[in-house]
Amino acid sequence: MSHDGYARLADLLLAGMERIGFAALRRKLWDGLDAPGESGRLLELGVGSGRNRPHHPAGWTVVGVDRSSAILRRARSRGLELAVAAEADRLPFRAACFEAVVETFVWCEVDDPVRSVAEAVDALADAGRMVMLDHVRPSGGAGTLADLLTRISGPLVGEHWNRDTRTYVEPAPLRTLVEETLSGGWMRMLVLEREPRSRVSPESTTT
Repeated sequence: MSHDGYARLADLLLAGMERIGFAALRRKLWDGLDAPGESGRLLELGVGSGRNRPHHPAGWTVVGVDRSSAILRRARSRGLELAVAAEADRLPFRAACFEAVVETFVWCEVDDPVRSVAEAVDALADAGRMVMLDHVRPSGGAGTLADLLTRISGPLVGEHWNRDTRTYVEPAPLRTLVEETLSGGWMRMLVLEREPRSRVSPESTTT
């Protein structure tokens, strides 16, 4: 299935999931973002059709990124003014140009989550915030179910239900401020801070 086709299908599925709890999770995510500083530039990865648009706090200049040009047109119709078509592991931005990066349910779909996180961190200014909400592999029997689901959805549409965001952020120069497990272990929210580049040794960075 093409990126555009899957993006449309995912948007239809999300419409129902919003009513059973996703909307509340999105509000919680954006509440974890501090008020902007002097410039207030924010990168939203995997912006999709703009379902986070109602939760964007005042004061931020938001740039949305998604790999589907078709779905970005829907995001623009919801009021997103700045939107860029790009892959998460090849972001077209200079280093340290955003004061915040936000993503919802992105790392479960990208081909290379470690590289994608590294790209986002590179675009983040020193002491900037990265706020993340993802479904992750739960423990116990639910984890086995997540593995089974991924055997189908992974090859079919690139959706992985058994990933763990913690493993992708650990190599990055980020300090954890908030970590919260939600929805019975199926969801995790992280609020992270970008370490100053002067304190990061070459051995601790990834390329």
